[in-house]
Amino acid sequence: MRLKFLQVFLLIIFIDQALKALVIYFFPSILTINKSSWEHLLINIFILGFLVFFQKSFPIYLIICAGFSNFLDRFFRGGVVDYILVPLFPWKFNLADLVITLGVIWFIYDKIIRYEPGNNI
Repeated sequence: MRLKFLQVFLLIIFIDQALKALVIYFFPSILTINKSSWEHLLINIFILGFLVFFQKSFPIYLIICAGFSNFLDRFFRGGVVDYILVPLFPWKFNLADLVITLGVIWFIYDKIIRYEPGNNI
């Protein structure tokens, strides 16, 4: 399971960071950098650490990987690079945000909709 986690971890981070680098270099007019404070960075570290402690399901792995990619943006760029804008949706977002959302939906589905007694986090 650890090898699978490492492969997913590296793949998500690589694709997300590569897309962000391409947008920064080739399409700077469409990006938004959401600035972060050091307090926000520390909160992210705490949340990622909490999730790593409870990493017992694949949806949690997705959330950790994508969250770490956004963490890298906050640490190295001072904010998260967002570049996807959907009509009628008020915010820009990025691939990592989509993966986090997918992980949360998958987690909710597994733990609430497909609930089985004894199915802990």
